[in-house]
Amino acid sequence: MDLRKWFSPPQPLPSADSDTPATTTSTTVSESRAGPSVNASSGQPPTDLTSAAIEQQSTRPPSQRTAVDDIGTDRPVQIVLKQYPVTVYSGKGRSFVDKWFHNREWLEYSVKADAAFCFCCRMFSFTRKSGTLDAFASVGYRNWKHAMAKDRGFHKHETSKDHMSCYAMWKEREMRRNTGNEVSTLVNADQLRKNRYYVSSLIDVVGFWVENQLPLRGKIDAFDDMSEGGSGLFLSMLYYTIQKDHELANVVKTIPRNATYTCHDMQNELIRTLSNVVTEAIVEEVGDSYYTLKVDGTRDPTGCENISIVLRFVNESYEVTERLLCIATAQKVILKSFNDIKSILTDADTVLNYGAETRMEATGLLREISEPSFMFLANLTHRVLSLLDPPNKLLQREDTDLLTGLSVVASATACVKKLRCDEEFKQMLDTATPTSESLRPGPKRRRIESTRMDGFIVTGPTGGHRGDDDLETELRRVYYSTIDSVVGELERRFSERNSQLASALAALNPEADNFLDVKAVKHILDLSQSIMIDAEFEVAKEFLMSQKQAMQGDWTIQHIISTYHNHLIAMPSVLTAFKHALTFGASTAMCENSFSTLKNVFSEHRRTMLHERKARLVQLAFEKDLTRKCTSEWKDTVLRRFSSNTRRLQLF
Repeated sequence: MDLRKWFSPPQPLPSADSDTPATTTSTTVSESRAGPSVNASSGQPPTDLTSAAIEQQSTRPPSQRTAVDDIGTDRPVQIVLKQYPVTVYSGKGRSFVDKWFHNREWLEYSVKADAAFCFCCRMFSFTRKSGTLDAFASVGYRNWKHAMAKDRGFHKHETSKDHMSCYAMWKEREMRRNTGNEVSTLVNADQLRKNRYYVSSLIDVVGFWVENQLPLRGKIDAFDDMSEGGSGLFLSMLYYTIQKDHELANVVKTIPRNATYTCHDMQNELIRTLSNVVTEAIVEEVGDSYYTLKVDGTRDPTGCENISIVLRFVNESYEVTERLLCIATAQKVILKSFNDIKSILTDADTVLNYGAETRMEATGLLREISEPSFMFLANLTHRVLSLLDPPNKLLQREDTDLLTGLSVVASATACVKKLRCDEEFKQMLDTATPTSESLRPGPKRRRIESTRMDGFIVTGPTGGHRGDDDLETELRRVYYSTIDSVVGELERRFSERNSQLASALAALNPEADNFLDVKAVKHILDLSQSIMIDAEFEVAKEFLMSQKQAMQGDWTIQHIISTYHNHLIAMPSVLTAFKHALTFGASTAMCENSFSTLKNVFSEHRRTMLHERKARLVQLAFEKDLTRKCTSEWKDTVLRRFSSNTRRLQLF
């Protein structure tokens, strides 16, 4: 899957509550395609519309154009799905077809509305007329049966006078924007320059602090209180910069007090913009390369599970590169030490200062954890995880290869399978029962047997109390089902197919006896459906072995692809196999490194921040080489992206 199909710059920025980078789920945002045969560069807008009106109309908020929010706001977004929703017409299912985008750059498709829209008519139609234009400009067009009819659908719309006028206005605006001759720019050039200089300074300040993993906020967000205590590092540095930069000091005087962009919401907006630009840069860096995803998790001090997602790929210079794509989140149950839990609950149960409600709740919890089932499950979890700990540690080392990792996982799986016997179950049950019995508090009241069963022969439990035999049966069921579930998951994740991939990786090692063996390497090429040419492997093996004999030393896959990639270009299937081998990574060390950044960012004084801000700060601090570009060569991109939303302070 091409990452560029998931991340699209023209998409609207995510909301403040979003936890992940801007994505288009299961969609492809394609490149612009040729539009209708209209001379856009010379097309004139209607005589009753001025150029200023074009600029004003084109910057209307999306909410004033259409209720759908998954289509373009700056340029058309053409979304390609493997399967579009099907609508039944006269007993026959019909749906949108991605081929319709061809030669229709104005055409858009909304996944949420399952409808087609016209970008230029949405942006530039001043009046809403009935008929086809209204559908394409507001509610969306869904008549797939007649979409390609000569006198209906797309053809009728794109040849209409209203559409051609809107299309001409769209291209007029594009021409003005590309040449820097936008009406607003010509009229307010000096003020726009000042606005950009001011926002650019804000970006520099934010970029510096996030790059160095330092907090921004303080107790004060007000622009007028920057010199006061408690303003935080962001406002303090901005105040210091204003004192040192005389031009910025003069610019600040022209900035309205309701558009200073120094509050925490605007900090989040700037951080979000920087993070989106960095994410898009990572996606572009991956480009057409094959990649693997590395995922690992850790809990922060608040108990939130943070999932680090790292991309590993071979870049254009044939170097292995790993980038932090994002920090996601997940919820997990945190099981602490049993003795600590018992001590806290016992203390809360006996100390009168805790209050009646707290003591009653503590008593109930203490009774629950004192049940044999609780200790049994705790011991079972500890036993299984202890067997999986060695492969877990091995897979976190940077120098671990997939073949070695799989062999250790196979050994750990065999050990887990040995737990599936009555002897192990009895031993675990005997370990849990004495501890639980000694901790179980006495009954609060005398148990009264129910009289409803008088005159009946009772062969099972009648309610809240369960006999020892019933408890053992239930624990036995849980025990065996847990073991089966763990073994099944291990075998699924580290299956025979993965073993074949490991063998293929081993065959690409120049030190292996079966170096470049076609049958072994085939499995890794099948993964990406790449074509294997046997003759290329035969020639490559002869060439590389002769080079190895002439040049003694440590030969690795990285050495081969870095030194001889120009030769291997003539053998593309061999080059692809070597690139695949470098792309595979068994280690999660990069994920672990990102957790160190997380620890520095999420310090004890920053525990109130939401996950979105935390995740973006970690990414920007971890990928600091890309973050620096946001304050230098990518500054214009950041400014334009930041100004894409409706702003009081106009930048372009």
